Amino acid sequence: MLTIVCGWYTPDYQHWVDRLRINLDNIDVKHDFVEVEKKEGGWEVNTNQKPSQIIAALKRHPDKRIIFIDVDCVVLGTKEQLITMANISGDIGVHFRSRFRKYARGNKLHPRTGTMVFKSSEVTLRFLETWKHLSENAPLYTSDQAAFAVAMGRCPGVSLTVLDENMVSIPADKNPNPLILHDRGRTDVKKHWIVKAMIRAITR
Repeated sequence: MLTIVCGWYTPDYQHWVDRLRINLDNIDVKHDFVEVEKKEGGWEVNTNQKPSQIIAALKRHPDKRIIFIDVDCVVLGTKEQLITMANISGDIGVHFRSRFRKYARGNKLHPRTGTMVFKSSEVTLRFLETWKHLSENAPLYTSDQAAFAVAMGRCPGVSLTVLDENMVSIPADKNPNPLILHDRGRTDVKKHWIVKAMIRAITR
């Protein structure tokens, strides 16, 4: 099956998508990136548009396997490696960052939705519609990753393929050979987490 790289971006991410288009053209990989209006309310409000954009991408390319990525990244691998990555056995391919919490407090399982793979199917669409509904009705400051994790528990029958970390690496991973390396387009990280911490303290 043919493979295409898809994504979406708001106008302030134009420089990222320009770089990524050149990156993919250089390795002869077809791509489809869509500009959308930036919404008011913070970065979570905007990232929670992701399931809607994935649904739209699947409708535009029903005959293709879709690699859906955040545009603030660089592809360091080859076209052949991307095609291999897209050849998942499940309906959806995603990486999970997992670790034990300190002091025997259980574990943490965190989906990384910066790079995902999707097969066009009724099961995939059902999952995406669930994720979309949860994203649109989530509590304030809920990220697209959190809504994705909740959707996993509400879609029996969906099959997930766990992608390798090198397909969705960030600099902090110190991965020596990443296929896709994600950056962070946001510049308000510290300020944003302070606001979230204040809200959690007030609403406890």
